[in-house]
Amino acid sequence: MENNNALTVRENPAELMRQSTDVAGVCREIVKNTATNIGNKKYVCVEGWQAIATAHGCVAGAEEPQSVDGGVQAKGYVRRISDGQILSTGHGFVGDDETTWAKRPMYAKRAMAQTRAISRACRSAFSHVVVLIDSKLETTPAEEVPHGGFNDAKQADVKPIRTTTTKQPTNRVITAEEPKAAPTNIMDMTVRGEWSTHELGFGKYQGKTLGEVANEDPGYMDWLANKRTPKPMDNGDLWESDIILNKHLDAWKAEIIGGLQTVKDVVAAVEAEKPQDDDVPF
Repeated sequence: MENNNALTVRENPAELMRQSTDVAGVCREIVKNTATNIGNKKYVCVEGWQAIATAHGCVAGAEEPQSVDGGVQAKGYVRRISDGQILSTGHGFVGDDETTWAKRPMYAKRAMAQTRAISRACRSAFSHVVVLIDSKLETTPAEEVPHGGFNDAKQADVKPIRTTTTKQPTNRVITAEEPKAAPTNIMDMTVRGEWSTHELGFGKYQGKTLGEVANEDPGYMDWLANKRTPKPMDNGDLWESDIILNKHLDAWKAEIIGGLQTVKDVVAAVEAEKPQDDDVPF
């Protein structure tokens, strides 16, 4: 009688490691391109984890999220496509005490709970593959990491100020070093919105702020805002990172593009009101 229990199947360790090495090579580009910088470390996002699962012949998903005491919880799983065997599970939780999520709508909390659950289940099965891809990548799912990283989480509100000393004939003066600011002028327009400080987590400008990208490559900003098609989750909802990016891109269009259009309209009106005098070369 055939035994389908996955725990009793004897696998060749060398063959399994060869498969993992092959998967690492295939998935290296997508995992590294979608990884995000938080603090001074780089974390793998759910898209990278799902790519690794797919390359192993598996599908990663999450069950219906549940409202529990203190937040929203979902269970994620990694299922082998060939026989439906569940290889690993993991739970994702979004707490009501999380500063980022406390005031978010319920649909966003449920979606993030599922996202965290998927990443956690994949990490349980495939964290060794991430190490094979790049030993500098962190295996903690990016969606679980607080803004600023774990090391800086407790010191987020108090940052040391570097000082420089200016020598004077009789007095010693210490002045605080100014922090690096976001661009204040883009395309000759004054920037006021928070969108300019949002950091991209993918593509050729990964790690740069939208303000920097708008200055360096306006065409790429236009592609991000008007032509990029984000890949949704299995349930059809957008990833939280895409929702946030779209919000900042809308702010960019309203502030910069809208401002430029206003300038163009004013210039056109002035030109229309000019008297049609004879051409004068001075």
